[in-house]
Amino acid sequence: MVVQSYLQVFLLQGILMWIISAPLLSAQRSLKPSHLILFDILGSAVWLIGFFFESVGDFQLVRFKANPMNKG
Repeated sequence: MVVQSYLQVFLLQGILMWIISAPLLSAQRSLKPSHLILFDILGSAVWLIGFFFESVGDFQLVRFKANPMNKG
C-alpha cells in the first residue's frame, strides 16, 4: 500500500516534473544562440496570453463567489 502511494504520488510527480523541465534544462545548457530568437518571442507571447486568461478567469471567479445569489 505504501509503495503504491509512493509510485502514484511522488514518483509520478517527479517524472512529470523532469519531463516538463527538460526543455528548460537543455536551453540553459546551450551556448548558442546567445540572443533571443523567434521561438523565445513566441513562447513568451503564449505564456503572456495564458497568464492573461488565467488572471481574467480568477477575477471572474472571485466576483462570482462574492455574489450572495450564487451561494450553494
